[in-house]
Amino acid sequence: MNEIVISVESTCDLSEEWVKKSGVSVINMEYSIDGTVYVAGDGSHTSKSFYDKMREGAVTKTALINEYDAENYLSGILETGADVIHLGFSSSLSGTYQSFAAAEEKLKRKYPERKIAVIDSLCASSGQGYYAIMVSQYSKEHTFEQTVEYAESLKHRIVHLFVVDDLKYLARGGRISKATALLGNTIHMKPVMHMNKEGALVACKKVISRKKSLLEVSNRAAHVYNGEGGRIFVAHADCIDEARLVAERLEKDIGVKPDIMDLGMVIGSHSGPGTLAIFLTASERD
Repeated sequence: MNEIVISVESTCDLSEEWVKKSGVSVINMEYSIDGTVYVAGDGSHTSKSFYDKMREGAVTKTALINEYDAENYLSGILETGADVIHLGFSSSLSGTYQSFAAAEEKLKRKYPERKIAVIDSLCASSGQGYYAIMVSQYSKEHTFEQTVEYAESLKHRIVHLFVVDDLKYLARGGRISKATALLGNTIHMKPVMHMNKEGALVACKKVISRKKSLLEVSNRAAHVYNGEGGRIFVAHADCIDEARLVAERLEKDIGVKPDIMDLGMVIGSHSGPGTLAIFLTASERD
């Protein structure tokens, strides 16, 4: 049986340690600051320096991976003799998945002896990373077909819960209206959001004050966690003290010590500094 490589974009927000530990292959995406383009993972910015620039008013943008680059990346894996399952960034948030899906069709004809599958993960950030880790672990003892079936089922059980500190970044990306963002910031509204079954970001509750939003997101996570993944990820956009408080609360309530992760530049470009997210498994997404 050929080796199965599990692949994701850098939107998975996995640390180098987790990438090495899990054996997941990562293709880095681009982001820009005031028009200057960088590649995620190239060391140009630390998490803090990136979010400080956003606080200072820098305009940050991201770019999807095109079909040409997706094809070249996947070809590199197939050339090693391995089969590949790519778990693409949620198609509700980016066109990157479509680029990989188009590349898949070409590569199946070019490498008829290899197996390749591109799956819409319906996940983002460390939720996509969490998903990739579980699929990679499963693939070690199962066939390609069994792993694809598992991945298609599992993605509906990866829960994403998060809060943002400033609504203007969601408005800038078209996730909410500018009027809603202005009003929300004025009254200190902090919506608790989640990834729905279609992989889109939606609000599940609106609370007033940052403290209440962190309490609400922690309570929701503790309520739905089913233990299947055996771990919890807490990701943050330069708000480490709050991430530690949330992690401590979750450990007390659930008995699992969460891993604290940095929210990467690509995802953070759209949610802004102060974003805090929790990723875990549940019986199903709401």
